[in-house]
Amino acid sequence: MYICLCTLETGTELTSEIEAILNGNETETEYGPPINQKVVTAFVKLIGQVPSKEQMEKSRSDFKPPSNGKELGVPKVNPEIWHSLPRKAQTADATSQHVQQFLSRSLVAQCKLAEILADNSTKIPKDLLKQLLTVTMDGATQTSSAFREISIRRRQQIKPYLSPDCTGLCSPAVPITDQLFGNNLEKDITATKATAKVMKSVAPPTHQFTPRNQFNQFNARGSGNQRYLNFRRPSRNLTRGGRRPFRGRSQNYQ
Repeated sequence: MYICLCTLETGTELTSEIEAILNGNETETEYGPPINQKVVTAFVKLIGQVPSKEQMEKSRSDFKPPSNGKELGVPKVNPEIWHSLPRKAQTADATSQHVQQFLSRSLVAQCKLAEILADNSTKIPKDLLKQLLTVTMDGATQTSSAFREISIRRRQQIKPYLSPDCTGLCSPAVPITDQLFGNNLEKDITATKATAKVMKSVAPPTHQFTPRNQFNQFNARGSGNQRYLNFRRPSRNLTRGGRRPFRGRSQNYQ
């Protein structure tokens, strides 16, 4: 696959969500109803402490992506692209993958929780079961949104190294599987190249403007034996200084 450097895109329009975060310091944070203090304390403690090596190894072992849900794992960069990336780009993507691993394990844990609830649906009152499943899926929705956002940003980080005809692979429309750029890379590349070719063919022509002095010089010379009809030679009665002889009274133009 052809890889080349291209210019990073700048000036991306801020979304309303980002603007709200930027202005967040100027407003008070809204809080929900209190939760059981022991539960809250345990969760707050998780934020403030760094998991031990043993805890990390246990989480890595207990929350592996299921074989029938590989998409819950951190997507890898397609080999055709990965091996052509410079070391700097590989390191940057590896850093993003490291953060995305935590979200992946969280999704797998929530998936297992939903499975436990489903397997014990006959033992749990319907109203309670519905409440538990709703909270579980709402939490999974938030985690998956962050998971997908990181995948999209990883594509954007790699985009400057792709050939211009292949930048369409970074579109959110391309499905994210266990491979960052999807499982049909060759097919998607062909489609994006075809789209780029069509867009170039229908793009409006660009007009190049010639400075006035160059335009006059060009008209004076003409093109071959042709002359522009709207070009006039300097009048023969011009004075040596380049002005016409004064005739009549002057007029004031307001």
